[in-house]
Amino acid sequence: MTPCFGYWNVRGIGQPIRSLLEFTREQYEDKLYTHSFASALSVPRRPERTTDFVMASTENMEWLQDKYCLGLDFPNLPYYVDGDFKMSGSSVIARYIARKHNLVGQTETEILQVDMLQHTTYDIYWSQFLPIVIQNVMDRKKMKQEMDGFVNGPLPGHLENFSKYLGDKKFFVGDNVTYVDFFLYELFLNFSYVASDLMNKYTNIQNYQERIEALPAIAKYMKTERYTKYFEKPMTARLFQ
Repeated sequence: MTPCFGYWNVRGIGQPIRSLLEFTREQYEDKLYTHSFASALSVPRRPERTTDFVMASTENMEWLQDKYCLGLDFPNLPYYVDGDFKMSGSSVIARYIARKHNLVGQTETEILQVDMLQHTTYDIYWSQFLPIVIQNVMDRKKMKQEMDGFVNGPLPGHLENFSKYLGDKKFFVGDNVTYVDFFLYELFLNFSYVASDLMNKYTNIQNYQERIEALPAIAKYMKTERYTKYFEKPMTARLFQ
């Protein structure tokens, strides 16, 4: 049976896993659930109305119908079903796929580095970046003000650390791709839409992004209709451009 990856019809925390699956050339079903938040972003907001946007916590009926019927111990999105192995949680799924394809690091030192980078990426994304978007979806002005605070506050330090750590390496743990590279790529892509001038200062990060996109399996994936229809840009592109 073909493995099934389930997530909303947005990039979000699911896109690094899709990229990982494409990179490993795993055959999989990309189960997309339509999220009201993603749909609402395509509607121009009128200042006098607050109903043009639906809070991101809203779950559509299709996901509610599937949620408790998949055999997941902890039903949530994203999920991955691979035969008897059923799991939820983006980091759990990524590590499972990466272990199958030896993409967790070649040595104990590299495995430690990958874990550290994964934790750092998650910490920045979940505790600093994403809350600005989600908590202020009804108030674009406040969202921009808080994002400006992030861009002019902690972000330069984060990028400085990432750039220094990357140095002149091809990928973040050396010459070989690991699963965490796809999470870092996604983080930097989001940053490029809210702080393009700042991102352009870090040439090695820009070159790194290009190397990820040039990986044969990823380059092929990015040309597919499925990618261009749903995943060409993150939601931040629509919010901050």
